[in-house]
Amino acid sequence: MWIVSAGLGLVRAEQPVPGYDLTLSEQSSDSIQARVQGGFDQALWWQQIQRGPFAHPVSALETALSDSGRVLIALTKPYVRMVGPILAALPADQIAKLRFFGGGIEKVLPKILHAQVMRYDERLDQIVPGIKLDGAARALEHFVSLVAKRTEGTAEQDQTLIDAALSGIARSASVKREPIGDDELKALMVPWRAHGLSFSQALRRLRDVELRSAEERRFRRIYSQVTP
Repeated sequence: MWIVSAGLGLVRAEQPVPGYDLTLSEQSSDSIQARVQGGFDQALWWQQIQRGPFAHPVSALETALSDSGRVLIALTKPYVRMVGPILAALPADQIAKLRFFGGGIEKVLPKILHAQVMRYDERLDQIVPGIKLDGAARALEHFVSLVAKRTEGTAEQDQTLIDAALSGIARSASVKREPIGDDELKALMVPWRAHGLSFSQALRRLRDVELRSAEERRFRRIYSQVTP
């Protein structure tokens, strides 16, 4: 298992690393972009952090790409912008083993990788509940359950498995949620934070229990402002 780190580059999951707090999210107070003078380019940033002492070159993935039937990659769009060009430069036989997960990532993924994107829709929420922010990880988790005993398969065959798994699930009826202002949202969030609700748990509670709506970026901003 490997991690695409916004602060350290490509690192192994079991690798000891120093603590840091950096993100590619523009809305976060810990955004990398807020600390970089001039224009910010995700791909250029990746090239720079890959020179650090904790980063492994992408070539380190060659063993996995040689030995594995598939390499599963869950990313959000900012991270795709960062590593997509590097992955697009892999040999064709290695690209064929990649499977990408993430909502809307095709918009920023190099065209040569589009066929490797595994497509899910809102029916995933009924199989593996969660929020939009963790959708890529949830899709990957579900996909693993489908192919655990199928070591070989093309991207097209894998998408057929996904489509079959989703076909028996009815699309949820839309739920009407009332918008909520910042002050009221903060008041609701104070006891949630005091009880240790995580960002995703609090957002889920707002939407499913309170039936109120707040865009995830705004919710995250206010969540970070409320002291547990």
